[in-house]
Amino acid sequence: MPQGLAEKLPPGCTTVRDILDGKVSKGSYVDVIGIVAEFRAPIQTRGKDWKCQIRFYDQTVEDESDVSLELNVFRPQAEMPEVGYGDVMVISRAKVQAFQSANVSLITSVPTRLRVYEAAKIPKPPRDPTPALRPFAKPGTAPSTGERAFVSLLYHLINKERLPAPSEYEVMKVQSINIKDKYHTLQDVRQGMYTETIVEVVREPYWLGDKYTLWVSDYTENSAFFEHSFGRGKSHQGQVGDPFGLLPQNKEEHDWAGPFGQRSMQVTCFFPHANVIRDHPVSKGSWIRMRNLHIKFGHNNANLEGFLHEDKRYPERINLSPVDLNDRENLSQELKDTIRRRKEYEKAYKSERKELNETIEKKRKQLGEAAAAGAKRRAEIGLESAPSTKRNRKERRAHLQKSAAADLQPGATRAKESVPDGQAADTSDPPPNVPDLNPQIQCENHQRRTSIVAEMLAPQYSEFDIDGESVVLMVPFSNRNYRTNVRVVDFRPSDLRDFCYPKKADSPYDCLSDDSGDEDGDSDTGADSGNENTMENFTAVNRWEWKFSLELEDAAVHPGKQKERFWVTVDNLAAQCLVNLDASNLRHDRKNLEALRQQLFILWGDLEEHKSRDAEKAAAGHEKPPDDSDDETSSGLAAKVSNRPFQCCVREYGIKVPESDPAKANAGESKRWERMYKLFGTKISGS
Repeated sequence: MPQGLAEKLPPGCTTVRDILDGKVSKGSYVDVIGIVAEFRAPIQTRGKDWKCQIRFYDQTVEDESDVSLELNVFRPQAEMPEVGYGDVMVISRAKVQAFQSANVSLITSVPTRLRVYEAAKIPKPPRDPTPALRPFAKPGTAPSTGERAFVSLLYHLINKERLPAPSEYEVMKVQSINIKDKYHTLQDVRQGMYTETIVEVVREPYWLGDKYTLWVSDYTENSAFFEHSFGRGKSHQGQVGDPFGLLPQNKEEHDWAGPFGQRSMQVTCFFPHANVIRDHPVSKGSWIRMRNLHIKFGHNNANLEGFLHEDKRYPERINLSPVDLNDRENLSQELKDTIRRRKEYEKAYKSERKELNETIEKKRKQLGEAAAAGAKRRAEIGLESAPSTKRNRKERRAHLQKSAAADLQPGATRAKESVPDGQAADTSDPPPNVPDLNPQIQCENHQRRTSIVAEMLAPQYSEFDIDGESVVLMVPFSNRNYRTNVRVVDFRPSDLRDFCYPKKADSPYDCLSDDSGDEDGDSDTGADSGNENTMENFTAVNRWEWKFSLELEDAAVHPGKQKERFWVTVDNLAAQCLVNLDASNLRHDRKNLEALRQQLFILWGDLEEHKSRDAEKAAAGHEKPPDDSDDETSSGLAAKVSNRPFQCCVREYGIKVPESDPAKANAGESKRWERMYKLFGTKISGS
């Protein structure tokens, strides 16, 4: 650093080195002075503003040819600064921004002021450089005495050897105007081009020791891409009439989950872009934007691939950035178009898969019929005796009925086809009378009879027609709706502040304003089917959902019967109906937490007080309270609680859970059905 420059730096100014070293926090406003090394001409943004980029350096990094600081200027076109080769720029109140703590830059805002001194007109010190000021449409404050003295000193003492040649500077300026034409979908990429694109990562990134490889897709097709099907390699066998690669060819590539066909490209990412993949982290299902992506044929010289190398001129520049689908206000049209193509692909793929499965099933049935006919003909000509299929059917029915009779216990229910859709079957016993029902809690379906908990938990049976004969079999669940009289004896989580949780982006289609779910109603997200966080994101109400569970007990039972208990889940919609509150971060939203506590007091009385007191006693005794209440814990708690019974609606459903016992795996390989219950149509009226 030249002698005297450090002492002459105007008060309040920050150096480039301090900004790059992180000594100024992200979001702070700074004043800085430097020499212009690169200027990217203004281009129009999608809004009303234009954007230009200016790179500059100062005395603290003058001997480091690859180190500089970038200023992003957003202004109307008429207010864009005029910047020339080697000019001195004085920047006041610019905001520090950073991506992944690796790419620090400045950005203009409303209070930012820029003054540019034309290099050729800056006199030697101590003469006043004010006549060198370039005219600027956006007026600012007049330069101070300290600024005027420093500008001349900086320009004439700083090392200018690192500046590009004037001709090179002008070429870069002209080329920068074409930056807006660099975005391409993958169907348009060609050998040798550099492009910008937005894609989804469709396979887990693979670390190769010094770089990552990704498979990405924007759901367009390119004939130069590798063709993925259920088999390995680019084999066209079975592809006629099978554009989505559904026909199996080889088991080695069965782990490829799609998209099938020539819709995916392999991308190799080197340092520093690989650090973003590792640190973010980027994984399967992530959406990313890549800039300056080099397209060329890979090592096999047969398929196009993408390569993200380090920018030799600006090594700190990051050309890979994750896209946050929750930031709906800033989603680009290119991203929305890509997500729509993804939705169209999935819809077409499901249709193709369904058609193929139907064809396979039809062929399997035809083969079975042909085998049975062949066996019968062989038996007729005496080659072998045909098995008595009629006798086998009778034996199978007898075995099933015997098993069903053994499982049938007193109190078990049978699901008759005459029962209305989704409603519980009626029984002969009238429901017990329940005095003192809480009038502040209302529910739907008042015309339906009430059920006791034992009826809801009893094994269920259904009649099936097998080979023309009726057979009664036990079923894991029946998707019934109940109305019942109960009281709350426990809840979880044990802390009310955990009744809300951050909303997870279950589907990328949530960010499409015109998307209202699956048009065909064929959703796979049901229970029976197989970002960078900021404080604003953390506390935003619309990013939180309700989810908690209640343990319910019979309000009354017939003499000689025992009260039963069961757990019900309360999902986001059911909770909104129940407490009439929107979900939020209850650890910060004290107002909403107190409103929730008041509503739930109507529901469960002093249950929370007793539960909190028991937890405090356990903590004082250095004992950890149980996460899930067992019968003994719940019984003790319920005996102390004072609350009123109420009516509510409960829906029965099933979920698949892991099962290691093959004999119990009734929901596919290593899976079994488990009956569950959830609350619905119940509201705390508060009056």
